[in-house]
Amino acid sequence: MTSLKATTKAITNSLLAVSLAGLLALTAGPASPALASVQAARARGGPSTAARFSASSWRVRTVLPESGSELTPSQVVEPGAGAARAGIDYALVATTTTGSTYRLRRTELATRSVREGPKFPVSELSLAAGYLWAYGPVFSGVTSVRLVLYQVSPRTLAVVRSWTLAPGRSPEAAIGVAVTAGPGHTVWVGYLRMLRRINAATGATVAKVTLPAGLSVGQVAVDPAGRHLYAAALTQAGAGSVFEYAARSGRLLASARHNRKLTGLAVLALTAVPGGVWASLRGGMLGDTLLLRQRGLHIVVPSAAIFGWPMDASTVYGGGALWLATDSGAVGCIAPSTGVVRHRTTLAALSGTGQLFSVVPKKHVIYALGKPGLITITPPPGCWA
Repeated sequence: MTSLKATTKAITNSLLAVSLAGLLALTAGPASPALASVQAARARGGPSTAARFSASSWRVRTVLPESGSELTPSQVVEPGAGAARAGIDYALVATTTTGSTYRLRRTELATRSVREGPKFPVSELSLAAGYLWAYGPVFSGVTSVRLVLYQVSPRTLAVVRSWTLAPGRSPEAAIGVAVTAGPGHTVWVGYLRMLRRINAATGATVAKVTLPAGLSVGQVAVDPAGRHLYAAALTQAGAGSVFEYAARSGRLLASARHNRKLTGLAVLALTAVPGGVWASLRGGMLGDTLLLRQRGLHIVVPSAAIFGWPMDASTVYGGGALWLATDSGAVGCIAPSTGVVRHRTTLAALSGTGQLFSVVPKKHVIYALGKPGLITITPPPGCWA
């Protein structure tokens, strides 16, 4: 059985719409046959050790020291305009030891000046369509939970509008909310069986999708061109599926619901890239990250076995590369459409966190959560397309 810290991290980072009992059953059991078959395929082909890669230099710099409750994955970084200007860090920081209330904090990275905003009863934070979005479940005791969403101005930190996405219901039926930038000035919001595209200027819902019965949205992602919406869905037992929709209308384009390679695996995170989506999976005590091609959502087995089989993986896309990090400190850049690992290393600063936030191609840096706080990682030149 996983520790409480590992369980909390999995739920927080992955926005799982799965019951706690289902999650514990997933992580406590043996590796699924599906994951075992993927491991065997990886072992038969593709590089398996770091020796086949050059020992390029990866530089790490602490840009915002953090400790205690400040060390939270509920942070987003708004890069500064131009290659030389610093950006802004936004974070939801717990104000109580139980983590039931969170204060929004805005920090100028150049001066480290801090401005505090309102408190929220939720811990998740995204930056999309020019606004901050705070969201998640609000528990009433142990028998009821409602799902809420707040739209916040990143400049004034004032709440623009809010939604109760789902009224009170049993915790097993509603745990997660997911938010991603949509085409134009919109965001896609996923919760329960619902996907809603919201106009950030007016708050109006401009498109809706309802998932098949028995499934709940766990994660959502839109490709860089804003044309394809991907949704990871879960049953209460944790079995995963991936759906692809037209990002404007919500029209179904493809489904990997019945793909045998996903049977018994929970899809914990999605990162969309040109031509497909990367899905981080878990089965038993092991995890993996696979590419599903845009056309038909067919699985591509990448040659990334040198990362091991981590239970927790974080991925972001930018600068022509898929960036992957694990909580063991392993990090690397991967060709997004083939899975070929360009470079990799292990960074002590990432050990225990393995959380990537965003990529800034103009500065050739990645923002991440490290042991000392908010860090930037400068990969070798060979990583960038």
